[in-house]
Amino acid sequence: MEQHLIYVYTAYLFTFFSLFVIGIFSIMAYIKANKNINNFNIESDNTIQKK
Repeated sequence: MEQHLIYVYTAYLFTFFSLFVIGIFSIMAYIKANKNINNFNIESDNTIQKK
């Protein structure tokens, strides 16, 4: 029975760690996308002003 619990807790830890890593990558991708959107707005404003 105790041997079974080791596998269960290992599965819980692996799942938690996987979700944690996926969450960090998602936050990093969101921040990167936000920066690109802001840069695009600045560049498009400059292009409009040049015309």
